[in-house]
Amino acid sequence: MFQNYLKTAFRNLWRKRQISAINFLGMLVALTVVMLIFIFIHDEQRFDQFHTNKDSLYRVITHSENGLFGTYHRGFTGIPQGPAFAENVDEIEAFVRVKGYPELIRQGENSSYADVVYVDSNFFDVFSFQLRAGDAKEALKRPDQVIISEEQAHKLFNDESAIGKTIDIQVEEDQFDRLTIAAVAETPPGNSSIQFDFILPFIRYEQSENEGKRNDWISSFLNTFVKLKPGTTPQLVEDKFVPIVAEKAEPQLSKIRDRKPNIKQWYGLQALTDIHLQEDLAVSNGLANGSNPQYSFILIAVAFLVILIASINFINLSLAQSLDRSREVGVRKVIGSSRKQLIFQFLAESWLLVGLTILPALALVQFLLPTFNSFTGKTLPADILYQWPIIAGLLVFQLLLSVLAGFYPALVLSRFKPIQALSNRTKLGGRYNWAKGLVVVQFTLAILFVMSALFFHRQFEYLQDKDLGYEPENLIGIELPWFTSNDIAPLFKEALQSYPFIEEVTARGNISKYGVNQTLVEFNGDESMTVAYGNIDAAFIPAFGIQVQEGENFNPAIGSDTLNKVIVNEAFVKKANLTNPIGQSIRMGEDQLEILAVVKDFHTESLKEEIKPLVMYCRPNSRVRELWVKTSDEHAAQTIKIPVSYTHLTLPTKRIV
Repeated sequence: MFQNYLKTAFRNLWRKRQISAINFLGMLVALTVVMLIFIFIHDEQRFDQFHTNKDSLYRVITHSENGLFGTYHRGFTGIPQGPAFAENVDEIEAFVRVKGYPELIRQGENSSYADVVYVDSNFFDVFSFQLRAGDAKEALKRPDQVIISEEQAHKLFNDESAIGKTIDIQVEEDQFDRLTIAAVAETPPGNSSIQFDFILPFIRYEQSENEGKRNDWISSFLNTFVKLKPGTTPQLVEDKFVPIVAEKAEPQLSKIRDRKPNIKQWYGLQALTDIHLQEDLAVSNGLANGSNPQYSFILIAVAFLVILIASINFINLSLAQSLDRSREVGVRKVIGSSRKQLIFQFLAESWLLVGLTILPALALVQFLLPTFNSFTGKTLPADILYQWPIIAGLLVFQLLLSVLAGFYPALVLSRFKPIQALSNRTKLGGRYNWAKGLVVVQFTLAILFVMSALFFHRQFEYLQDKDLGYEPENLIGIELPWFTSNDIAPLFKEALQSYPFIEEVTARGNISKYGVNQTLVEFNGDESMTVAYGNIDAAFIPAFGIQVQEGENFNPAIGSDTLNKVIVNEAFVKKANLTNPIGQSIRMGEDQLEILAVVKDFHTESLKEEIKPLVMYCRPNSRVRELWVKTSDEHAAQTIKIPVSYTHLTLPTKRIV
């Protein structure tokens, strides 16, 4: 019986080739879009799910009110919280601290930046990262040993074994420490929040910090994970944190209460599997790949609309040719076909049509996957389409789409009476008039898509045309090695300034793609506020085209400008409520500083962030993070091609347009 349905379905589809081709293309586009969206959402939901202990792993988060840096909630802690909580809370089975950032790695004559994480020795017991060779537990107890990822091992040593070989890691300026590779770990999957190229013992990081930092309960700069015992609730553990914080952190909090009498600080827990999609808590310091759950909701809505349009298109075309098929229905009913059989026949046609699009859709998704990865920032592998959840979802979707598109036409066509059908007196009037509204719905959805496309186009135009407070055209950035930045920045500036088509070269620190640093500033005697701060040189303001509203730019020839003068932005003046800011004094740390100028507000972070009060100083000895080159329109491409390297280290450049 089923074979007969398929034969008849093939014949009908072939007989109406043009209509079938239109339906086929509609279903192909719908299936391709939905498959891409499905694998995106599947990857988003599967983040960190591969850990065996995922349901008992939590990240400790810090809550602060009325503190030195205002009110905030961060997914970070300091060094002492993990050991203190594990020692005093019986429900905590283990803790692991993770601290990471890019570091300069040297192997032979080659140097490059890599993602380095410092972790406690039980890292591989708590998390389900796999070892390929070596003894990780012993390696993480010795500060002179390192664990390397498979990807880095292949990159540095090709097919040779990496165990026993050495690498050098920069510790400061021209000083490197030699480390022995003791183990090789599987490269973290793309859907892991913890990403690494090299793993070093946390004791190495801890030893590099002073005693004050090792006992600091106020600052938060690393990730602390805890593994809870079975049957333990996060709320119970959070409640037990309170007396521990009152005892351990009180000495430091009491010192701050002179300036911030209402300061409060407490700690909570965030499930490991929530980290990726909980955007209000930052993902950094050894974690990566944070996302926004709104992306999934938007894509689900897009998938639904695409399916709806394709289904309505199928329904309308099927109903349009229903009068041509009325005699077929009449003959079938005369020779004994039941309504149920006719419904199955028409559903078989829609199922077959959707089924014929599966292989072309798979091929199209495979072709589009690299572009899709580039657009979404993911690293979805090519074989993801052949994993059982994807295949199962595809088959279920085929069935649902077949029923959605084919059920109503099957219901309508199977109602035809034999006499009316054979005498060609069949009409779609009466209660089927509402089906005409599907055409209106289809056009409405199409218009909605066009309006959405225009909306996003306007959003991109807004981003491109938004006044950032500076002139981004033809600015090219060079990220500098952290420890040697102060030494090589003048060398690079001198070399780049020798090119006649380069207009300005400037350096800046604490204001970078990683965000801005913040500190407390006192003004008007006893008032204080949190501000962003950064180190710049005299070329920064003209290179970025920032407008000076009052006062004048730094002058390196005047020594006081580089010692005790600062430039602030309009947001600073407004928040501090200064009427005549030029010449007024502020205090930052131990330094008494004088306001030299006020500049127009400019964006240093995402446009979603409010412009913060900003203090900029010009101190030659302060560390810088980036060089920025201002060039002319016709020479921008030529400038990017200028080789910038230092001791075999190629520095990344980027153009801001």
